[in-house]
Amino acid sequence: MAFFVILILFFMKRFLFIVFSVCLAQLNAQTELPYSPTDERTPPWAKMMYADNADPGQVKSAYEIFYKQNKFVKNKHTQFYKRWMRNFSRHSSVYENKSSGSANWQCIGPFDFDQDAASRSYACGAAHVYTAEQSLSNTNVLYAGTATAGLFKSTDKGANWYCLTEALGIGSIRSIEIDNLNEDIIYFEANGELYKSNNGGATWNIIGDSVFQAINLGTND
Repeated sequence: MAFFVILILFFMKRFLFIVFSVCLAQLNAQTELPYSPTDERTPPWAKMMYADNADPGQVKSAYEIFYKQNKFVKNKHTQFYKRWMRNFSRHSSVYENKSSGSANWQCIGPFDFDQDAASRSYACGAAHVYTAEQSLSNTNVLYAGTATAGLFKSTDKGANWYCLTEALGIGSIRSIEIDNLNEDIIYFEANGELYKSNNGGATWNIIGDSVFQAINLGTND
């Protein structure tokens, strides 16, 4: 009899240990701790992000300034930044309370699809802009390169946007250049190719000779 009691207690102990381990793993998966900001290689924007009561608006500005001056390289800090900012975007009231003046902002695009899916997505219809450029010869004209939806154009300073590259099947665009004297002459890089338009994006041509095209123009995340 005593043997069976000991056996039952043994299996109960094992069962409780397994349940506790599973619960702890789920808790760790849901609550990601920030990386150490004391590493000397940690960029300044990341140190701001890891600080107590970090302001997401200030961190975002520091992040963008840093990668205008430095080549973007995906690492643990940039990945944590994406998840950190995503968390704020899902809880807009928290973002507004922490970012001064954010209540005065509203999204104007560019939009890709499913703009009314607010109940199902934290970024419903957003095209996730990587880069944007304004024409010097006509400041009403803007071009925006996105993560997955190609190149967009606005002719009213961003109030309305439309996609220029749907027929090309292009997703990620990280670099755009506009001719200083003519807003209809645009260049962008995608899929390791350099594209040019002379008519404001109505049609596109791949440019460069064979030697130029042999160069890997892609940008790795």
